[in-house]
Amino acid sequence: VTVSNLTIQNGLGQNWLAGDWAGGGIMSFGMSTTIVGCSFLNNHVLGSGGQGGAVMHKLTEGIDLAELVVSGCRFEGNSVQLDGNGGGAIKTSGRRPLSVSIEDSSFVSNKASSSGGALYVKSLEHVSLTVRGCTFESNEAGYEGAAIAVENWDSVEVTDCTFTSNDVG
Repeated sequence: VTVSNLTIQNGLGQNWLAGDWAGGGIMSFGMSTTIVGCSFLNNHVLGSGGQGGAVMHKLTEGIDLAELVVSGCRFEGNSVQLDGNGGGAIKTSGRRPLSVSIEDSSFVSNKASSSGGALYVKSLEHVSLTVRGCTFESNEAGYEGAAIAVENWDSVEVTDCTFTSNDVG
């Protein structure tokens, strides 16, 4: 799936599996997804177990590898509130290997009540994360990863990025 040159604004996450709420702007379930030149503004997940204020990318059983590619996007004012489990702007997770590439994008004033004010990447197996040429400014997380939180990683590469005034707590 490729999504390009859209503005997604004022979205509200939906109730999905096991009563969790996810994907204030986009919910990508069980497939590789590319997002190019998009703006995600003021999207929110308000329900319990909230995930991915702007984008939730979930890898499902039976899929060996799902990629998330984000390029030239703007994420501003997105949030996961209440007892959410992360990703103010983006959360990607799964039980299989996960490949995430984010480049030339900005993350400003996104907030997660728990992990990953801007970005939360989690897999039960292996994670490969590449972040290049991005700006992370004034993002907040409740207890870890004001800008970025990653669990179970094999490879994390962050280059040519700027981090300003991100906060945990």
